Amino acid sequence: MIHFKGYMKFLILICFADILFANVYIEAYPNFFTKFENNYLFWNDGERYIFDDKKRKNFYQLLNNSDLQDQISQIYPIGLGAFKPPINDSGRFRNEKFFRKMYGETEEEVEKNLTTIIWLPKTLNKKIRVTKINGVDKKLQRVSNELDKL
Repeated sequence: MIHFKGYMKFLILICFADILFANVYIEAYPNFFTKFENNYLFWNDGERYIFDDKKRKNFYQLLNNSDLQDQISQIYPIGLGAFKPPINDSGRFRNEKFFRKMYGETEEEVEKNLTTIIWLPKTLNKKIRVTKINGVDKKLQRVSNELDKL
């Protein structure tokens, strides 16, 4: 016997899964995305990307032809030994079109958004170049500073 309430919750979750996943992008990149509608994620310039192409893909197809939903489909495992590639290789499925639009189509476009931070200022004092987009430079500098305290 199927438990009706549990089944309904499951159906609701399936129906709204794309909305929940798409909102990950909107919340993570508020300066880039404005909305999700009819399986499209809208950039702030009005361009839209299909969120889920609804194609079943094997691991190698996911590596070479990920849509935005595929890109965030795997969870990051917690704990030592939890990471087991190639089946679970979180962050490896990438939609190149997405990254090129966000960070730059050309070397020149990427370069204009790079800045220098000091990696491990007390320990290593190494200059590295990182992007300013999405505040990566500031966040990475904070990580470096915290690591330097250890």
